[in-house]
Amino acid sequence: MTILFFIIKAYIILLMFRYVATRQELTFNPIGKTVAMLTDPAFRKFKVAKEQTDRFIPMLILAGVIIAALINMLFTRSNPVQAILATVMNFLLFFMMFFVVSVLLGSLVNKPAMSSYVMYFFRLGVPWVKLTRTFIPITSGKIIYPAVAVIFLLYVCFNFIIMTGLQAFSGGINAVNPVYSLLFSVKSGLLGLTGLLYYLCWLVVARALMSWVSPDVRNPLVQLIYTLTEPVLAPFRRIIPSVGIFDLSAFAAILTLSLGASVLERLIVSVF
Repeated sequence: MTILFFIIKAYIILLMFRYVATRQELTFNPIGKTVAMLTDPAFRKFKVAKEQTDRFIPMLILAGVIIAALINMLFTRSNPVQAILATVMNFLLFFMMFFVVSVLLGSLVNKPAMSSYVMYFFRLGVPWVKLTRTFIPITSGKIIYPAVAVIFLLYVCFNFIIMTGLQAFSGGINAVNPVYSLLFSVKSGLLGLTGLLYYLCWLVVARALMSWVSPDVRNPLVQLIYTLTEPVLAPFRRIIPSVGIFDLSAFAAILTLSLGASVLERLIVSVF
């Protein structure tokens, strides 16, 4: 089930990339062409302009969540309503983590070391930055972290509502515990953000291994790994030089990320 959920989430990311890509990028840009190749089968019946097919992307994303709910119901043999609510909570966490990454990476769009992948994340993160600016009038790059906080708070609110509904459905109105639902939602969100450090750690490992084989820098997957890891490795690289073929900065980053994630995870669990 985990693998199927991963495939659905990966395809949802491709659909969101397609949504923010231009027609020219989908035709001529190596990354855009890859996105188009993987998502075009879902749009073959709609022989219309990209702007019109984009209207179907939210419905396809919703269909992905529904399929995931059916898979969850099939594998766990749980009540349909419980399976749907549990799946929605799972995907809410996924969307929160993805949009947090989009906002953070999008803030690096003008950095020369970044690949063209950053532009996709930038476009996906812009709506959240604009939403945050309606409440917090910050025009500089300092808006990034408040935007991340807004995404996190929206996740907590929606997860709280779903968690409360799940409690009411499972044990009746008397089983509803708002305090538990709120603390559970905050804990889940914080653990999700902490989990990003583990994912990032494995990406740094992948980049370190790739440096030994001289990968094709035009490959979209290689570009994505470089995009996601460069902001982390750059500070370490300025402090720790490479020794021959060994990139000690990558080793230091891996150690720092794994240790930091472990400490934060234990702290969150102990507090909540």
